[in-house]
Amino acid sequence: MRKIAFIISLLCALPSFAASMKDVKEATYYGIDYSHVKVSSTETAEEFINVFGSINDLILQEQKKYVDQLAQTLKIKITDVDLAKQKEVIKAINTDSLMVSRVKVESSESYLGSILNNIESKGNTYGILLVAKAYDKAANSGYYDLVVFNAQTKEVIATQALEGKAGGFGLRNYWAKTAFTAAKSINVKKLKK
Repeated sequence: MRKIAFIISLLCALPSFAASMKDVKEATYYGIDYSHVKVSSTETAEEFINVFGSINDLILQEQKKYVDQLAQTLKIKITDVDLAKQKEVIKAINTDSLMVSRVKVESSESYLGSILNNIESKGNTYGILLVAKAYDKAANSGYYDLVVFNAQTKEVIATQALEGKAGGFGLRNYWAKTAFTAAKSINVKKLKK
């Protein structure tokens, strides 16, 4: 009986092998995934398909504004930006189901595994991804899930639901601002597994 109690106490004392945010020092930023986004707006689905690609391109062009802000907020060094998968995702969006009359913002938890499984790790152990859930013109808001994950095992380390306010001239800038303001609203203390 003492042996069993000893073994149980030993097992309980072993550190967990699951990663935590403390383990994440460097990461690759994989951009914004639009694979399951829903949009409520007066523009057409085709216009939004173009905008999605343009927003990810803007992230590359203005890394200081988008990527560095995210790195600073999360206290993680972002060493690479890899948007290759997002370009494929955007090409595969079904325009028939993209536009909706009313946005219902839901967690990306049910489809997050399939999104992460499609990302190919290119170096860093960890990755950061914004999953776009909805763009709602009536609310002037974009809704995202921030995901920090192990890029090799696809284990989710932390997530947080975010809302970013829209603004700016032109369709791209108007919705790109939601990604910027969403990233600024991250509360590291509220990141959850």
